[in-house]
Amino acid sequence: MNDYEKLMQAAEFVRKYLEEHCGLNVEIRISRDRVDVLRCEFGIPFSRTMRDEEDE
Repeated sequence: MNDYEKLMQAAEFVRKYLEEHCGLNVEIRISRDRVDVLRCEFGIPFSRTMRDEEDE
């Protein structure tokens, strides 16, 4: 198994979680020391698209 295949295997859980819980317009970018969760093609941080409890 090459490095690409290992990364794809490691990412499978996250891919399934996104499909089941976040919809099609969510993207996760993972780097060595950071994880960015973005919604839609505009690159808006996921946390800014979620409603706060106070807003409800």
